[in-house]
Amino acid sequence: KPSIATPANELPGSTDVSFPVEVRGHRVTVNEYNELQTSFVAAGRYLIAFVNPGSGDQSGKRFERLFEALLGQNGKICKLPFDLDSGLGLAGDLLRQHRDVAILACGGDGTVTWILSELNARRETAFKDIRLPPVGIIPLGTGNDLARSLGWGPALTDNFQLLSYVQRALRAETVLLDQWQLTLRPTHLLPPSLRQRGTVEFVGYFTNYFSVGMDAHTAYEVGRVRSSALGKCCFRTRCCPPCRFLHGGLLCYALNGPNCARCLCCRTRALNEDLEVKFDDDPGTITFPTSIRQFTLTNLNSYGAGMLLYGSETVSSQVSPNDGKLEVFTRHGPYAVIGMTLAKKVLKAPCGNVEIAFQPRRVEMRLKKGQHFQMDGEPWVLNAACTAVIERHTKVRMLCPHEEGQGAGVWSGCQKRHFWNTRQGSAASTGEQELCASLASQRST
Repeated sequence: KPSIATPANELPGSTDVSFPVEVRGHRVTVNEYNELQTSFVAAGRYLIAFVNPGSGDQSGKRFERLFEALLGQNGKICKLPFDLDSGLGLAGDLLRQHRDVAILACGGDGTVTWILSELNARRETAFKDIRLPPVGIIPLGTGNDLARSLGWGPALTDNFQLLSYVQRALRAETVLLDQWQLTLRPTHLLPPSLRQRGTVEFVGYFTNYFSVGMDAHTAYEVGRVRSSALGKCCFRTRCCPPCRFLHGGLLCYALNGPNCARCLCCRTRALNEDLEVKFDDDPGTITFPTSIRQFTLTNLNSYGAGMLLYGSETVSSQVSPNDGKLEVFTRHGPYAVIGMTLAKKVLKAPCGNVEIAFQPRRVEMRLKKGQHFQMDGEPWVLNAACTAVIERHTKVRMLCPHEEGQGAGVWSGCQKRHFWNTRQGSAASTGEQELCASLASQRST
C-alpha cells in the first residue's frame, strides 16, 4: 500500500471520460441545423461547454469539431483545465450584460462536481453580486448518476446525439440541488518522529454521494485499471445499437467489484471497529446492529449507474435533492452488493429495496485506520486515521429538461421528472437565494 494518500487519477474526472466513436450514416442535416439555429434565437440562451478531454484521442477531437459547428456564434467550447478561467470569466461578463447564460459540463460525475466547485469558488470574484449560471450535463462518464437523475440520459453514445442535447439545454428549466461539503482531517500523515504543526485539513464538495469501504475500494481499483492502455480500450468498446450505452468497462467492474471469487479478500473486513459516526447535534455515537463493510451517504434517486435503491414510493415521500438531508444506507458484505445490483440494476425489480437507515443533516465520522473513500465517482485511499465532517454547503442551480415536447429529457428509466418538481422554475425563491448567500459567506469566513 502507498504510505500516505493516493487518488485513482490526477485530474478530476479525467479517466471517467469516454467519447463516442464515429457511427457511419449518422449526419446532421441542413434542416436540423437550421432548426437548431432558430431555437437559439427563440431561447436567447448562450451556452458555454466545458469539455474534459480525457485521453485526448481522435474521438474527442471529432466531438469538439461537431459541437463547435452546432453552437456557432451562440456558444463557446472550453477545454479543461486550460480554458477554465476564461470560460467562467466570459460567463460572468455576459451575465452582467443581462444575458441568459448556461454552463454545460461534458464528462462524468467527477467533471460535473469539478465545474460546480469552481463556480462556487468564484462567487466573490467573477460572479460577485450576480447569480451563478445553471449547469447542464452532456454525460460522457461511466455512472452519470446526476445526469440520469436530471433527465440528461445515461450516456452520449453517438456524436449525432449532440443535436438533441443542445435542444435540451436551450429549453431546460432550472432546479435546485444541495451541495455538500466534506472536511477531512488526517490524524497523521508521516512517522511519529516527524511532528506535525497545526491541523492538516482537506475540503471537497459533492452532490451525488459519499462512501467509505467496499464500493470505494472497487471504484479505486477500476480507476487504476482504466488508466492503463487495456483499460482505456475496454471502456471505449461499446455494444451494437440499441444497447450502445453498454461498454466493455463493465467487465472491469465485474472483475474488480465484489464477487463470489473475492468474498474472502481484505475488502470484506468490517468497518464497525474502525468507524465511529455521529449525526446532527446528537453527542452519542451511532451503533450498527450487524457488521458493515460499506457506509454510504446519498443525495439523489440514482446510484451505481442508474439504480433506484429505495423504491418509488419511498423516493416520492422521503427523498428530495434539496431538502438539506442525506440518506444513509449500509451493506454487510459482497453478497449484499451482488443482490442489490441484481435486483435493482439487472432485473429492475420492485422488490429488494434498500432500507434508509438514517436521514441526517450533518455527519461526523472518525476512522481509526486508513480506508478507501469515494465522492461523486472520484475514489482515493487514505492510509491514516482521520475525522470527516459532512454538512450542507449551499444550493447549486442545475438544468433539468422537460418531460415531453422538443428538447424533452430521457425519463424512460427509473428516474422520473417529478423528483425535481419541488423546486421548479427558472429562478430560486428569495428565501432560497438568501440561504445560499448565507451558507457561502459562513464557509468563506
